[in-house]
Amino acid sequence: MCGGISSRTGNIVYSAIGKRIQSILRSGGKNGGRPRGGLWLGRSICIWMAAGVLAGCGQQDGGREPNSESPVSEWAAAPTKTEQLVVTYQTLPTSVLEDLDLVTAAVNDITREEIGAEIVFRLADASDAFTEYPLWISKNERIDLMMLGGQDIATYVSRGMLEPMDSLLEAHGGDIQGLLAEGISLTEGAVVKGRTYGVAPVSDLPGKGYGLWAPARLVGETGISYEADHIYTLEELTDFLARCKALYPESYPLGQITSGMNKSTYAWYDGRGLAGGASDFGLLVKDGDVVNIYETPEYGSFLEHMRQWYEAGYIYPDGAFTDAYPEELIESGLVLTYPGSSAPGYEMEALFGEEVLCLRTTQVTMEGGNASSGYWTIPVTSGNPKAAMAFLNLMYSDSRIANLIQYGIASRHYVVLDVESGRISYPYGVSRKTTGYYNPLGLYGDRRKLYTFDTAELIARKEAYLEEAMKNQNQSESFSFEAQEVNLELAAVRKVVEKYVPVLESGSVGEEYYAEFLEELERAGMERVMEEAGRLVEAGTGN
Repeated sequence: MCGGISSRTGNIVYSAIGKRIQSILRSGGKNGGRPRGGLWLGRSICIWMAAGVLAGCGQQDGGREPNSESPVSEWAAAPTKTEQLVVTYQTLPTSVLEDLDLVTAAVNDITREEIGAEIVFRLADASDAFTEYPLWISKNERIDLMMLGGQDIATYVSRGMLEPMDSLLEAHGGDIQGLLAEGISLTEGAVVKGRTYGVAPVSDLPGKGYGLWAPARLVGETGISYEADHIYTLEELTDFLARCKALYPESYPLGQITSGMNKSTYAWYDGRGLAGGASDFGLLVKDGDVVNIYETPEYGSFLEHMRQWYEAGYIYPDGAFTDAYPEELIESGLVLTYPGSSAPGYEMEALFGEEVLCLRTTQVTMEGGNASSGYWTIPVTSGNPKAAMAFLNLMYSDSRIANLIQYGIASRHYVVLDVESGRISYPYGVSRKTTGYYNPLGLYGDRRKLYTFDTAELIARKEAYLEEAMKNQNQSESFSFEAQEVNLELAAVRKVVEKYVPVLESGSVGEEYYAEFLEELERAGMERVMEEAGRLVEAGTGN
């Protein structure tokens, strides 16, 4: 939907943006709106928009037979009662929950027999979860299993909100431990001071890369020489965005939406691969040294381009403050392109409503871990951590569970097209918009074993993407740590990042605010944090 701006949505663009920017910077970064931009934090929009792209094959109740040789946990072997477990269920505006009760009943038909427990899903909008989760825990509300998507797990650990999982995994997580033994990094980034606090879903496509997605029609109209494997530099993107602006002067070529983000988007445009493993507060390990990406010349150059694009009218001007979802901005014609994962999938075509192409901005590499879509955690307010772990383990070992939560009930919400490949489709006369159940977030179990809405052609493209990723190693290591000695400094640094980064990376402000940002980082104690991080890396205790 690239031509022109609708009169209704045009009113979203505010005339007093400059005053709002200064007001927000001076007030500590609070914009009063919902932090919807935070949805796309971490890996990319393609992970959060993982609508039905999981692989598997199935039966009437939604999946493959459970692994009959799986270790049975102590809880599952001899449950004393039917426990009711409260499990978070994250949603997006595109979620369809009309038949959620039916899906929950089908899940509980399995869990009662397998682990002597029933599941009660507690809904949370994926953006509201940033504020709702801490509130629920602070109010001592029962939450047995909680998905932390795009949030910093170390912050929850430092605030004493999560149960350590190590003994629970040993007693009730045999299948998860089996995956770890295979070398699948389910807990990377979730180990703090030697204790495990989270388990990530198993990715069906562990390669990582970023790019700028645009309608194929628009790319053709610009006349650029498009190459699918080419890594487009910021200078080349400048030319492309200028051509888009010339074609559609009333629209904004780039949907650089930073509202609500608590870490940098630099990795989306970092062709050198420097920022891929950066922590939420800007540190990464490169060649054994701890690096603050915010102080690098490359990051400064990135901000310069964002500012130039903003002043040229290429960037949506309210990107640092908007409550709008990407779908709304694209459908209205306000935004023409959107950055995200370069992984092949139909999510972006669904987002744009037409054929799309990806202008790659980074190399495709193999991820060290699987935490891009978040971690499953057990809050300290769990009523039964043992049963919670038993259910989490079942989610990984029995694909019927994950298929039900992801896709719903066979024959009602989908039909199996090919048992061998696990390809599914909607039943005759049913679509994504008319089905009674649609879960766009792929957060459940071992995603390699689940169904997929992918076509045979898309499956082949994903295999090629994975092969490409396996040839490349990350140039930097993922870094996460939590140290009691610098907890106050870490909290202060994170506040500074949350205050400045969304505005700086939206292009809304210039170099004077970048200098102010670096000064505030220094005053917050970034140097001490880096020293402690370096000590931990040298001692081998940082993650």
